[in-house]
Amino acid sequence: MTDVAKPCLIEYIININHFISFFIPLFKVFTKNIEFRSILYLLYTRINIIVLDALITSKTRLKLLLKFFLNPANTSYLRGLASEFSESTNAVRVELNRLEEANMLESFFEGNKKFFKVNTQHPLFGDIQAIMLKYIGLDTIIDKVLSNIGNLEEVHLIGDLAEGKNANSIDLLIKGDINEEYLQKAIKRVENTIDRKINYTLDDKKINDLSNKNLSLKIFSNNR
Repeated sequence: MTDVAKPCLIEYIININHFISFFIPLFKVFTKNIEFRSILYLLYTRINIIVLDALITSKTRLKLLLKFFLNPANTSYLRGLASEFSESTNAVRVELNRLEEANMLESFFEGNKKFFKVNTQHPLFGDIQAIMLKYIGLDTIIDKVLSNIGNLEEVHLIGDLAEGKNANSIDLLIKGDINEEYLQKAIKRVENTIDRKINYTLDDKKINDLSNKNLSLKIFSNNR
């Protein structure tokens, strides 16, 4: 297989994703069966994961895409990434170089350390970030839970995923005057779809006190 970091192959992934996404709203219009809709979302999530895993055969590359594209505030350097991924520096270096050569990552120096960050001006940045959101199930949480809760002000992703580390749980910090009983029921339904546990904290003060933007990613706002 040719190098997935090349723009043509990234575009191939994006085109497949757009093709799948096109049919979801149609099914929502033509079926009122809630259980059937849930099955469709489950299939949709699984297909996204299968497509991504099949095309990006390098697990190191997939980890790097998640690290930098999910939360653009994340930065890191070679040895830090190798330690975080539990992989050799050579394996990580090869993938970093490929992504940098494709202009998907930028680099800068702090002292003698070369740091990397995502190039948010790359024409495919938005599409790749959307795929990362789907890969971990955040798009489903936004569509099936957050968009249907009244008086919701902000929701931030925190914890390991906000730092670009793959995890079995999604940690959310929520601000707003909401019906917590409804929230818990909605979360339980979505957990079965995305195969990740969803933890949440209702705390306006914690959101207001967020100072380190690297540790959080705003995924919902009623002002957006």
